[in-house]
Amino acid sequence: MTLALVCELHYSNTIANRLSPVTVTASGALAGITISKIAVSGLLSMALGANKIFFWGIFAMQTSGSTTYAGFDGTNGATSYKNAPYAMSMSFLGSKTIDNIFCGPSSAFVLTSDGYVFGIGYNGAYQLDPGSTAISLSNSGFGQAYGLNPNTLNAGEYVTSIIPNAVNTAVITNKRAYMWGQNTAYQITQVPLSYTAQYPVEIIIPGNKVTKIFTNNMPSSNPLLYFYAVLTDGCDYPTVTLSRDVTSCVGGTVYYSTTTRASVPYNSGMTADRKIIDMQTNGGYYEGYALFLTSAGRVYSLGGAENGRVGDGTTTSLWTAFKTVSTTVMNTFIVAITAGYTSAGALSSDNQFYIWGYSSFGETTDGEGNGRVTPVLGYRGEIGSRIILDIQGGMQRFGVLTADGRVFLWGSNNFGMCFR
Repeated sequence: MTLALVCELHYSNTIANRLSPVTVTASGALAGITISKIAVSGLLSMALGANKIFFWGIFAMQTSGSTTYAGFDGTNGATSYKNAPYAMSMSFLGSKTIDNIFCGPSSAFVLTSDGYVFGIGYNGAYQLDPGSTAISLSNSGFGQAYGLNPNTLNAGEYVTSIIPNAVNTAVITNKRAYMWGQNTAYQITQVPLSYTAQYPVEIIIPGNKVTKIFTNNMPSSNPLLYFYAVLTDGCDYPTVTLSRDVTSCVGGTVYYSTTTRASVPYNSGMTADRKIIDMQTNGGYYEGYALFLTSAGRVYSLGGAENGRVGDGTTTSLWTAFKTVSTTVMNTFIVAITAGYTSAGALSSDNQFYIWGYSSFGETTDGEGNGRVTPVLGYRGEIGSRIILDIQGGMQRFGVLTADGRVFLWGSNNFGMCFR
């Protein structure tokens, strides 16, 4: 198959946008490579295959209303994007094996099987290189994050996941959770507001083990943009608390904060016999919102409802209770969720995917440009009958990984995000 590469830098021209899933693994750098993991965030896509890292798109860092762009080959500016998968130099890896990859809007990380962390991207808030007083990592290639390896963590402790946010980073280990970078909304405990933490700070929710941390803290006059959510596994039933300052486990598994530090527990809107097993937030842009997946295969939402992202049929934001994402169409057992910046998605146990929210760039795959306030069944396009293993949403586009190691993307193709 011959692929035509399309370079389009204007959102208004929908010719370059992908209104249904298209493959990005048929030729070029990924030819013959079986992809084992994908990561999609912001304007960037990342893939792992054959112990090699591939990028396409661009790093984007938004501060005070303006956006700075950078490639992953040391170049800078809006023309630094790659509209085809780009094979990174793997000299940094030595003989190590990559275990997982993690992608944020402005930075990306790899975790090796022996517990070492390497990063690339923006490091202006030390979000790439904790434990160093020098901003030593950049977008010119992967470098070791020196504060995160078996020699610097506590005895018997190792990194299990990395969550890159816009201007800070969270790391989950087998024992603890840490965060560093900018502290614009009390996300980082034990440090003053607006203080930049250069070293990992442990995030403590008494009686709980933290399993995920998400923030989206774009500089803005709107405090709801400073959204902070923590998921723990310490209790049986879900409760949300509007603060990081809790003193006991009261049945809670989710904690979130905007700019307040007052503790306001509540648990309305979700059936008590369903335990939250996953949480995703939009991570960077627009009013913050979050999706929650329960052990019963149901999806709930909380927060900003712009473009119908909360999926309950309204555009009314709600911060005081969970909303139930509509099951009118999505009436099956859900196994994975993703919270894109302007639209959301889910993957079901019967190998279907569902999308809701903003759709001006083809995100919902159903030709409805005005968006959807409840989930619609995704059109499979070139995916065909392949088994879908993972779904991830970025800025105005989605990606899926199939069981045969192929990647499919659809939505906005600005900055080459959808490859062709």
